Amino acid sequence: MQGPRGLPGACGKEGPPGPKSGGATYTRWGNSTCADINGTEEVYSGITAGSSYEHKGNGANYLCLVTDPEYNLQYSASGPRYKSYIYGTEYEFPIVGTHDHNVPCAVCHVTTRSAVLMIPGKTTCPPNWTREYCGYLMSSSFSHHRSMYECVDKGMESLPGSSSSTNGALFYHVEAVCSVGIPCPPISKRLIVWCAPNEYIFWSVSSKTLIQATFNLLLCLCCGLFSTNTFLQI
Repeated sequence: MQGPRGLPGACGKEGPPGPKSGGATYTRWGNSTCADINGTEEVYSGITAGSSYEHKGNGANYLCLVTDPEYNLQYSASGPRYKSYIYGTEYEFPIVGTHDHNVPCAVCHVTTRSAVLMIPGKTTCPPNWTREYCGYLMSSSFSHHRSMYECVDKGMESLPGSSSSTNGALFYHVEAVCSVGIPCPPISKRLIVWCAPNEYIFWSVSSKTLIQATFNLLLCLCCGLFSTNTFLQI
């Protein structure tokens, strides 16, 4: 016959912290290093590359190519019969950087955040948001084949020894055009678009543990912002 249930015993010792997981990854265009922010780690730095401004095919996105490629997969000496091409990316008439210089990049991983979002239109952050880096919104020229918009770091660093004009993939500043679906004001006519990433903070309580979470990447008009999800136990 079973007796009555006894009193609960004392709590055991707290176990060791588990392994890191999750996080957010973004590319910092125009800079060879990641932001000096707690929780941000550099995965690798490289060369900004994309499709030729003259080609109607290839990919529309820019890539951050590594500087130590590996050629381990099967490949014929003559190459494939039909192919796509990729080129280095140059600044075209930049406000800060050097014309015709090639663009570095860095791929960054933020261990304390979980989402990335880019929104054009701000140089400052909303309440409870923190900016990660600031730059200019850039893309291909309106008269060339389309590419994606990217937030290029305001410092606009150059790759060493890249002063010659090769005109492969190109980065141009972006301007706002009024009267074609864009209201002016509040948008200013022919305003250069900047960009910037932000961290948004929200609070929640669970089992006596206060969690601070920050998330989202904000890209601004005149400055660009990334954001992600940060969890800090207090």
